[in-house]
Amino acid sequence: MALNILSYNMRGFHSGFSLVHELCNKYSIIAIREHWLRLDELYKLGLVSDNFGFSCISGINEVCARGLRKDRPFFGISRLLIRLNLLGG
Repeated sequence: MALNILSYNMRGFHSGFSLVHELCNKYSIIAIREHWLRLDELYKLGLVSDNFGFSCISGINEVCARGLRKDRPFFGISRLLIRLNLLGG
């Protein structure tokens, strides 16, 4: 299998979930930008595909701790979804 890598701006997890799910059939590694998930929501990246693992952090909790969010949040950037067979799983 060829190694195919994609970087994708989700513009929010719920906005991009369906497309990322489909992209998992075509790519080996997907770098997700702007998922906007809090720390307690990062598990949702594991729902994208049973064939992918993920590595991520989120800075959104820091923004939420400052009070009400205005405009769009930031720091939910560049999280990796990696095909499990590449991880030895």
